Amino acid sequence: MAKMVGNRVTEMVRIGQVIKKNARGDLNLVKVRAQNMKIDRRLMMYFPSKKDRWCLDENNSTKVGDIVVMRHLERPVAREVFTKIGEIMFQVGNVRDPLTGRLCRGTEYVDETSRFQEQTRRGSSESVDNKKKSENKET
Repeated sequence: MAKMVGNRVTEMVRIGQVIKKNARGDLNLVKVRAQNMKIDRRLMMYFPSKKDRWCLDENNSTKVGDIVVMRHLERPVAREVFTKIGEIMFQVGNVRDPLTGRLCRGTEYVDETSRFQEQTRRGSSESVDNKKKSENKET
């Protein structure tokens, strides 16, 4: 859905969080919760209101918890599906500093090379532990 602003056409987009995944037939659908700010005319204050929408995930690349951009489809795919996932802004579990682009955990930066070494070391030590457990069960 496009909107005329002056003499140019702008595309309507929303930002929301994926809260549910579902597959209907050959469609990969995700439910995305977007937040609107509604005004209370009596108090003259804005209050948040949430709305859930079904979106088409063409690449099936989203996970529950991702922050995504929703864009309107030219044609609705189903009765209640009229938006699609444009792009993933923030993936769940991969927190990056917006200024430097480096991974961070809380307020500390994560050294990616030491993180990779730690994961490989944990993987090898877990496999040794699993072998010991299986040997103990056999005896």
